[in-house]
Amino acid sequence: MKKTTSSLSFSALTRPLDISDNQLIDVTEQARKIGFLCGSTAITRTVWKQAIDVSNAVVSLRRDQLTGHILSSAVRAARKDPHKTCVSFQICRLPTADDPYRYIHRTITLYAVINAGGDGKGALTIMLEEEL
Repeated sequence: MKKTTSSLSFSALTRPLDISDNQLIDVTEQARKIGFLCGSTAITRTVWKQAIDVSNAVVSLRRDQLTGHILSSAVRAARKDPHKTCVSFQICRLPTADDPYRYIHRTITLYAVINAGGDGKGALTIMLEEEL
């Protein structure tokens, strides 16, 4: 995990999020309902494909349920250390039909990252470690 030296933290959010490059999925409204009060919240397309819109999944869960689970997990991680700009948390990977170990719980480590910018609003992005 990258260390940041910014004074920005989960208790003081500031940055607009640009979702126009199509690499981020906007989940701002759902995040607000769960407890994030930042200007915008997004999940990277990679996380979306690996944790929410999983092809060939053997369980049927709605995307909003899965998104809510990820956001709730991020809230819990942020509350543990509200002065950090990046916190990690784990979720269970959905089992797929082509996975021979589909009945063994596998986890994905995700990161909730806050970035700062000029308009005074916060931005939260949930991503994988390789996307940091």
